[in-house]
Amino acid sequence: MAEKSKAKTIFVRVIGWILIAVSLITIISIIAYDYFNFGEDFIALLFFIGLAIAGIKLARSGQRNSTRPNKNQIDMHKDPYAWYEAEQAKEARKKAEAEERLESELLRSVLEAADQRLQQLETESVQDEEGRTGKLIAEAGNATLISHADRGEQKNRKPMQEQDVDYSPLLELLTETQNNTYNGYVPFDQSVSVEIHYCDRDGETTSRQVGVSYIAENEYGGGGYYFSGFCHLRKEKRSFNFPRVQRTLVNGQEVDLVQHLVDTYRQSDQYKATMLEIKTDTILASDGEAGTAARVLTYIARAGGIFTRKAKVTIAQYLQEIEGTENGIEVDNYITALEQIKPTTPEYKSLVKKAKITQSLLDKAQSMVGKDPMRQGAFEILAAESKRQS
Repeated sequence: MAEKSKAKTIFVRVIGWILIAVSLITIISIIAYDYFNFGEDFIALLFFIGLAIAGIKLARSGQRNSTRPNKNQIDMHKDPYAWYEAEQAKEARKKAEAEERLESELLRSVLEAADQRLQQLETESVQDEEGRTGKLIAEAGNATLISHADRGEQKNRKPMQEQDVDYSPLLELLTETQNNTYNGYVPFDQSVSVEIHYCDRDGETTSRQVGVSYIAENEYGGGGYYFSGFCHLRKEKRSFNFPRVQRTLVNGQEVDLVQHLVDTYRQSDQYKATMLEIKTDTILASDGEAGTAARVLTYIARAGGIFTRKAKVTIAQYLQEIEGTENGIEVDNYITALEQIKPTTPEYKSLVKKAKITQSLLDKAQSMVGKDPMRQGAFEILAAESKRQS
């Protein structure tokens, strides 16, 4: 349709220009030569002038038709926003068509590859990780492994041998550490090497060297606990249920696995740090002299807006003077615990009223006030209560 319209436009323009040329030549000839007779040739002159005008209109009409926009097109100059939206829609359609073509080509390629692979799998046999053979068959476009062990050989599996496990040493450890380990999670600083005789789900018992990295509560599968570590037999990290461990050897001697792991954890630095943290928190949470001093001095130090390192060290050293160093708590242990203390103003006022304010505590608090007005206000509350008690 577009080619026919273009040809028609060219034809009209050519006819128009021919009429113009013939008319102009005739008019010039009539006027230029002496035989021009106004009375006789006037009508002919008018005729050719009209013919020239008609030719001009035809030529212009053909030009307008060639440049006239399609009725479905939008004039960019009259409505630029609509034209822009139309162009965007056109580009989106082109992109969608290209994506559809690409998707169809990819789908065709995938289907061809899958068909070839499935034809190959129909004649292949594979061997699974346990040494049993299975056959891959095509089913709904997927390769499904049907193992002989999952069919006829399943009845020949040996029953799993599970032992009764005494978890009491582990439960005592969790109670002692106030269950700070998440969900019974007991990590080891370094892996604990043990040799275990382990019964798998097929009832087969194998000897394995395992580097235990942690113990955790078995939230699924009947409760209890399990341990995880690197299995040297399988050359990868594995998890093991305690009841399936038939025997445990350490340096050639048989031991109780749970007790051995608990004893090893008690010797670790992490256990010592946990116990120091618990001991420090217990002291600072008490209503004794150290606990009261920690909360009072921390509130005054924080009243200034910034709990500085200098203030933390001052308070920690004062607490160490009160408690002594025999308990093994270092200045850094006190600082870690002090960072968790954030008493509010009502709690501070209530604490001051109930506390026994010593002169030593009053002097230490005054030394921390400085020129900060908020700290001065907090100290005045403490001084007023000390005066009232005396």
